[in-house]
Amino acid sequence: MRDFVYTAWLQDSSLASDEQDFEFPACFRITALSEKAAQEWGDSLARRLCSRRSEMTLLKSTAEPANLDDPAVVALPRVEYARMADDLEIGW
Repeated sequence: MRDFVYTAWLQDSSLASDEQDFEFPACFRITALSEKAAQEWGDSLARRLCSRRSEMTLLKSTAEPANLDDPAVVALPRVEYARMADDLEIGW
């Protein structure tokens, strides 16, 4: 298992399109067997958020190997593959 940084670009349609948070990235680490698995699990969590909050739309996402020498990466919330995490834990 390795850590990957998952980034979801989300859109909040409850805000005006010229507001700063209309589109925003949300990042967290996912521990998974592969980059593809990390992205699929992150997308699953993001879609779960969007299904609960109809104003939110997942625009795109990425997953990339985490540089654990970077303190900013280490400080990101961390989720294990296939483990449900609540919104507060993820930080969105």
